Amino acid sequence: MASEEKLSLSLNIDKNICKVGDTINISYELKNNSEDSIRITALGFWSVDKIKIFDTSGKAMRGIKIAKYSIRIIPKEDDFTTIQPKDSFLVSLKGKIKYGSIDIGEAYKGLYLDFGDSCILLPGGEGIYLLKGVAKGNEAWQQEGEKRYSFSNIWAGEIESEAVEIRFLK
Repeated sequence: MASEEKLSLSLNIDKNICKVGDTINISYELKNNSEDSIRITALGFWSVDKIKIFDTSGKAMRGIKIAKYSIRIIPKEDDFTTIQPKDSFLVSLKGKIKYGSIDIGEAYKGLYLDFGDSCILLPGGEGIYLLKGVAKGNEAWQQEGEKRYSFSNIWAGEIESEAVEIRFLK
């Protein structure tokens, strides 16, 4: 579990060895460690905004977003979530391990983790990778939330979880 003063982020997976066709369930937990309520904004619109995969040398694998969402520049009031003291914000993600060709604006054939709304390419193929959770509080939305809705204690920052080891097989 990685932590900032007020928040900590942890990531859990339901299996550490996955082969093509397997679905992996990922639990993502952002915990409020403080004595005050903390508001967070959308932590990312796509799954690859919340999950990063690295090879064992530390090189980040490329995330591809499937453009099917419109992004609001100005947040609505319900774009903010409050995490009470000592409580957590939970996200459950599902990804399917796939192998094949996909159109990413260039030719790619290989192993990848498909979240439906986005995918992470695994050009190194089979092997051990490190999975991390990432949370980013949007600073522009923090300012808009304070100004438009008189919200206070809006988190803007970035935090990563500790790495979880996973092995992908064909």
